[in-house]
Amino acid sequence: MIAVPVSVIGQQASGPRPIDLNKDSRQILNLLDVAFGPIPRGRGQRMLITPSAMHAGSLFGSRIGSYFGIVAPGFVWEEGGRIVGTLSLLEAHKPGRYLVANVAVNPQYRRRGIATGLMIFTMDYIHSLGGREVLLQVERDNDAANSLYSVLNFRSLGEVNRWEATSIQLRLVASPANQDVHIRPASRRDAEAAFLLDRRCMPFDLRWPNPPEPKMYEKSLWRRFSDLLNGRKMDIWVADAPLDRSRKRRMVGLAYIESEWSRPYEIAIRVPFEQKSRIERALLSTVVGQIKRNQSGRLRMSHPAQDDSMTALLKEANFTVKRSLRVMHIDIDRNG
Repeated sequence: MIAVPVSVIGQQASGPRPIDLNKDSRQILNLLDVAFGPIPRGRGQRMLITPSAMHAGSLFGSRIGSYFGIVAPGFVWEEGGRIVGTLSLLEAHKPGRYLVANVAVNPQYRRRGIATGLMIFTMDYIHSLGGREVLLQVERDNDAANSLYSVLNFRSLGEVNRWEATSIQLRLVASPANQDVHIRPASRRDAEAAFLLDRRCMPFDLRWPNPPEPKMYEKSLWRRFSDLLNGRKMDIWVADAPLDRSRKRRMVGLAYIESEWSRPYEIAIRVPFEQKSRIERALLSTVVGQIKRNQSGRLRMSHPAQDDSMTALLKEANFTVKRSLRVMHIDIDRNG
């Protein structure tokens, strides 16, 4: 790695340093508004959260963090005592993996190498901790940021579209009858198969900030108690089809709606490529019908950008793409 020099202007250092959560929060929040534009709280598009919020087991941590705008740990770049650049750094659930978010530089200080300096400083720091890899998301059309990460030897793992809608705007999706396919609410016995299908259909490296754990689909007593404490609910449906013309059936698709206090509804449709033509529409129709009958509020869905059939269906249901993101990765062991 390349060392980043820190110069001194008068009595004040100029260059990168760790975020001081006690004194830097206000400047960082203002900088993010200047760099990205103001954003309503609770939309979950910025990592303004505490480290404890990264863990699924924490009660209320992520919600309190996002509601009050608590800044995540990371680094800032100072010029003459003024914070002009920032970067959030979070440790992923996978050992040795770190997540970079909120790379921002004040527009008046751009094209001076500050973003590059912050990234190099951060990767040096991760390397010193024994970290092995870094993931980040970048807007697909942000040419300057994409160029920066490419120069730093990050490679693309794929692209994800972030779709949004409201329950009022949502349109019902017609689904022709298919006697072979049976869509039903998931049971406790479906948990393992649902997790494996999810992992097969949606690359886990594209799941941000962390991929789901096997217990995501469990309906154990502890899971129900935890959901109750967190104001969380998850409705899951699975699609079954006959297996080799026998009476046995196999899971060929799943869908879920996840809700949590103060957050948009999260929706997912998971169908293997070979089953898309007959399963996707039926599952989306089920989800949309459930929402129109029982839910109100904002809806959000992350899905691989290259899935043309789902793209067409989501447009039919009146979803719109709010962000197109590229997930990028670097193996620090190979670039150290």
